[in-house]
Amino acid sequence: MRQESSDENRASPSIPARPPAISRGRARLEFFASSVLFAVMAVTIRAASSGSRAFSPGQIGVIRFGIGLGLVVGMLRRRGGFRPVSWNLLIARGVLGGTAAVLYFKALALLPAGEATLLNNLSPLLAIPLAYFTLRERPTLHLAMAVGLASAGVFLVLGGGTARLHLGWGELIAIGSAVLTAGAVVAIRAARATDSALTVFCFFCACGLLVSWPFALGPWPTSPALWGVALLMALSSFAAQILMTHSYGGLTVPESAIWLEVNPVATYVLGLVFLGERTSALGAAGVVLAMIGVTYAAILGHEPASPQRAAAACADPPSTPGAIT
Repeated sequence: MRQESSDENRASPSIPARPPAISRGRARLEFFASSVLFAVMAVTIRAASSGSRAFSPGQIGVIRFGIGLGLVVGMLRRRGGFRPVSWNLLIARGVLGGTAAVLYFKALALLPAGEATLLNNLSPLLAIPLAYFTLRERPTLHLAMAVGLASAGVFLVLGGGTARLHLGWGELIAIGSAVLTAGAVVAIRAARATDSALTVFCFFCACGLLVSWPFALGPWPTSPALWGVALLMALSSFAAQILMTHSYGGLTVPESAIWLEVNPVATYVLGLVFLGERTSALGAAGVVLAMIGVTYAAILGHEPASPQRAAAACADPPSTPGAIT
């Protein structure tokens, strides 16, 4: 028995530890902060990519993913190195998320910002049924109602009730970005059962950089002011992605969908303040409706606590995607 125990102790350092579970309250706060930071990223992307001498969508992607990859590799080295576990899920998250980001940047170049963001914001609604069939995560009735309220509010905020949608190239690209983002969200949730937020984010940046690079060829801007905006974009994106990825250790995909709705609302508000964009009565009503949906979900949009669920929450996280609850 002692020999077996000592053998296990010697072997344990080579086995990557599973990431610790986090509380739902902390995960919600992290997701809210992440959504606000994503709004900062969106506003700075618009500022850095507007005008004839601005960054192209591919260049924005190279800056965002390149800086993010450098930062996360440095953090991983300080914390014991790069030790991925679920390679298939990590690669899927990287490829889906990186491609979705580049498509979204392209959609912003082809469509009005409100229409591109509105179509891209279909991703939370698409992720819910995808998570049900792949991870067996079901939304509660209260959560489904809250997502509906928040989504209606986001439509009023971004479309003002007048968005004219047709299936041109820009619209198809934006919808494609939403579909890939939904897949990436499910992959994040599954990978967080075995891998840390830093590891998941590292794959996202590496794949995103590979996807962006071919579209970044050509002359680059030289304005120090534009480069300062691009740096702020990359840093806000880095912080937002780390917080979002970490929060999936405590939230299911259906519950996280409601917190994703904070992002377009925050983008709308920041656009009013910093970009001088116009508002409307419908837009203001949409902000209120979306926040009512988020508040409703925060209060009632989760399954009632039970001794069985409390015991499960204290247990080790599942090692297979289908076992996540």
